[in-house]
Amino acid sequence: SQRPEHDTVKGPDNLWALGDNLFWVIEAKTGAKSPAIGKHDRAQLAISMLWFGERYDPAATAVPVMIHPSVVAYANATPVTGMRIITEKGLGEFAAALRAFATALAGAGWTDAEVVGRLLDGHGLTAAKLGAFTTPQRGVKS
Repeated sequence: SQRPEHDTVKGPDNLWALGDNLFWVIEAKTGAKSPAIGKHDRAQLAISMLWFGERYDPAATAVPVMIHPSVVAYANATPVTGMRIITEKGLGEFAAALRAFATALAGAGWTDAEVVGRLLDGHGLTAAKLGAFTTPQRGVKS
């Protein structure tokens, strides 16, 4: 994980490398109060995707992810292809999975890579399973 915007004032709020040249480009709008995703927020995610494309392997797969309370976007907001949303519910489930993983890890031999791998998988925290905490952006609000 990196925090490009924090570290260099450019790029996404967070960038996760999930292995096999797969990345999540994440914009966190946890303070958003709007009933829909606005033009500015979607544009920011689109710019972060461009930032990624300029700096990373062209063969890499970048998934645009936004943390936002809504999956609906305002009609004037330009779509970001393949955009996934982590809603408040998804974020809560992710946090609960992380806590459960940490608790299990504390009692299960965190120095054994095989045990850690099984625990990550069992709590839905592998690259293949993280998408379950997201939902596609859908719907338009006038």
